[in-house]
Amino acid sequence: MDKYTLGIDSGSTTTKGVLFDGEKIVKTMILKTSSKPKESIYKIYNELYSKAVGLQ
Repeated sequence: MDKYTLGIDSGSTTTKGVLFDGEKIVKTMILKTSSKPKESIYKIYNELYSKAVGLQ
């Protein structure tokens, strides 16, 4: 089973995410932070998690 690291940074204007496989960045994503920051975090998490699962 491969291991991935998912990092998310949510600020007042943008929410950024990165998926790392231990050697290289697999995918990044940047969204505008909405008035409900959790929504941006969930969108990035779901997209990048789906990418990690699809890689296996």
